[in-house]
Amino acid sequence: MTSSESAISATATYVENYLDCVESLPDDMQRNISQMRELDLHYQERLKEIERLINSYFKEKEPAARRKCLIQIQRRLIRSQEYGDDKLQLVGNMMDLVDTRTRQIEVDVENLDTYRNDDMPPLLKPDVQPAILEEHHSKPEKTKRNRRQRNHDKHERDSEGRGGSSGAGGSEVVKPVKKKAKTNRKFHLEK
Repeated sequence: MTSSESAISATATYVENYLDCVESLPDDMQRNISQMRELDLHYQERLKEIERLINSYFKEKEPAARRKCLIQIQRRLIRSQEYGDDKLQLVGNMMDLVDTRTRQIEVDVENLDTYRNDDMPPLLKPDVQPAILEEHHSKPEKTKRNRRQRNHDKHERDSEGRGGSSGAGGSEVVKPVKKKAKTNRKFHLEK
């Protein structure tokens, strides 16, 4: 198989998988969302039953009838919690579905780029271009100091710019200017 045939095959695979994803993913997601709505309806029904049982619990005077209401409330609460767990599982399935489709398309794009790069002349390949550009273009000199740079660094650059550096290497280090300590004028006048 030649490189152009491989590139065509990779392109065809990418297009097939992309179209499959675009066509089937919304249907799969819609199916999961419909199941979630159905679970939510059942959950809402259980909440209404629990509300009704709570009202009957407070109306009942006999301990046996109250105990029966509490048991029914407990069963409905357990069932409503199961509906919530099912909804969480559906959300996890939806995330996995999107993740799987995304990874599949990313792999296809990488394969497509690999074959595309094999067919390109060396100067047009994305990996080679930055290296070539760096060789031909020199970096512009800094014209402004970085923000929050100390003043003594500015003095260093100024002295280097005015011929303050010695030799060709410019390795002379300029010591920072020391500031005088602040003193209280009143203190000196009183003495």
